[in-house]
Amino acid sequence: MNYSTLYAADKTLLMVFNGSHCPFVDRLAVTLTCGYMWIPLYIALLLLVINNHKTVVQISLVIGMALLAIVLSEGMADLIVKPLVARLRPIHDTLMQDSVQVVNNYRAEGYSFFSAHASNTMAVAVFFSLLVKDRLFACTLITWALVNCWTRLYLGVHYPSDIIVGMVWGSVSGLFACTMYNKVKDTRSVRASDDAATTDMAYRRSDINTVICVMALLVIFAIIFSLI
Repeated sequence: MNYSTLYAADKTLLMVFNGSHCPFVDRLAVTLTCGYMWIPLYIALLLLVINNHKTVVQISLVIGMALLAIVLSEGMADLIVKPLVARLRPIHDTLMQDSVQVVNNYRAEGYSFFSAHASNTMAVAVFFSLLVKDRLFACTLITWALVNCWTRLYLGVHYPSDIIVGMVWGSVSGLFACTMYNKVKDTRSVRASDDAATTDMAYRRSDINTVICVMALLVIFAIIFSLI
């Protein structure tokens, strides 16, 4: 299978997801793709970490490794791969401009391959899912990441291959960060700060439910905001 065949498949699949000419869905996609929209979710995850770890060392370690996952995913996408590949976004590609629907005049800047949105959200979702080890919590975060991926296709700012590669690299970044966390937490300096640091801990159900509820409320807010 050559590049032309893959590119044709990419374009065809993009047309399945791009736009629907439905004003409500258009506004919803633009709202959900906004990074500021999810700040309360990030705060809820931060409180989850603070409430379930006893020492500053442990809290700093979790936050540091979560940031590591994001730096790995964002750095690889925006600083290395995008400048090297220099693939135009569908909405900026002259070969696609007559086919791709521009939704509510939303035009992202920069190159297309691969999606930092997909990578970053998947990195966060995978890292915290492995950390907390709760099925409903993991399903919630993975769904959140997939919703962000869908918005990028709907808005026509990424090809499906951009999203798939972003999801894969984000998952690798999150897995690597969690692996590093498990290694570092067993070091002598961390054990000295907290005798319970080396034991498997269970996150409080109330804190897990808070994150899930925040996620649900944000989606409800996005739906209501898009209906106005």
